[in-house]
Amino acid sequence: EVNLRITELEEEKKITYYQLGLLFEAINLKEINLPEGLEMIGESGFANCRSVEKVRIPDSVKVIGGSCFLACVSLKEIILSHNLRAVMAFTFRMCSSLERIVIPNSVKKVGSFAFDKCVNLKEIKLANSIKTIGLRAFKDCTSLEKFLIPLGMESIGLCAFENCFSLHLVYLPKSLKSLENNAFLGCKNLIICIEISEQEYKNGEYSYYGLDNLLSSCHIKWNYKINRK
Repeated sequence: EVNLRITELEEEKKITYYQLGLLFEAINLKEINLPEGLEMIGESGFANCRSVEKVRIPDSVKVIGGSCFLACVSLKEIILSHNLRAVMAFTFRMCSSLERIVIPNSVKKVGSFAFDKCVNLKEIKLANSIKTIGLRAFKDCTSLEKFLIPLGMESIGLCAFENCFSLHLVYLPKSLKSLENNAFLGCKNLIICIEISEQEYKNGEYSYYGLDNLLSSCHIKWNYKINRK
């Protein structure tokens, strides 16, 4: 068992950046505790570290490169930096043991395929700071049952929740401007709860681009007052 703690290197070299593929496919790595002062982790930094179960990222980190934890299939717990700017493309793709994650208030975007094939992901808490969910960001998250779209969300990408078979309840806020095609493709039992009334929608008072595609395939609850506590 290896516990990666790089406090000694931090003191000696004042590390602020971990390069591309720093520990790509490292074996027998169980826990990663990164040092304060680190500002950026490069692309694929810990990709395919298949034994990693727990990761702590300090608040000094602002950027995590795409595919950073790709296929970390044993990852169960991750604590993200409270100053992280975005969850980049493919960051947690195929993290099949991940069940819960909290996205901090600093994050404004969830990138394409960010949580694709996280098949055991049951709960994700998104901050109200998030404006965009990218292409297929949560595709094949087959254990996800409920998803509260943050207040202030503006755009949901193509096939963002494709094949989330267990998803039965999604809340859409008034702020949403764009809902790309097939955002909920394959979500057969989905109920969409919307904060505006059907008449307001018909009158064009709120522009939900793409909502028409859902009217024939999902049950819509209009004028739904969302309890966000």
